[in-house]
Amino acid sequence: MSEGYIYVLSNEYLVGLLKIGYTEKPIEETVQELSSSASIPTPFKCVYWAKATDVESNGQRILQQLSNKNLGRDFFHITVETAQQLIVRLLGSHLISEEKLPRKKRGRGWSPWSGGYSFSTVRPNPGPGPGLSGGGFAILERDLDEAT
Repeated sequence: MSEGYIYVLSNEYLVGLLKIGYTEKPIEETVQELSSSASIPTPFKCVYWAKATDVESNGQRILQQLSNKNLGRDFFHITVETAQQLIVRLLGSHLISEEKLPRKKRGRGWSPWSGGYSFSTVRPNPGPGPGLSGGGFAILERDLDEAT
């Protein structure tokens, strides 16, 4: 039974999605490897991890339990809090330690997903027309507590 980590990662350009997986490597190394892909616009941020025994078996069990929320390639439409609760419950006595990393302080346009704007909270603002200032997006909600 090998020790390792179950991790939950967010990316500011993947609003509302979390990457969940497991590894025997240090978390920092895993995050760096996953962030080095040319298909990811910005690096992932680890928002939660749990150290566990028998990490491969437990990691597969957690991913299987989340399969109905899997959008492919271990990206899940789930909140950090829900993922954390599920991980702790399923790990049971295999849980060694855990850490939920702090989020950015709330502010204008704050999002629970690494500080980016959520596209579900904006609407087009056409402004005066093409080539003229005033276009873009208007923020509809600033407090996204209900999203988590």
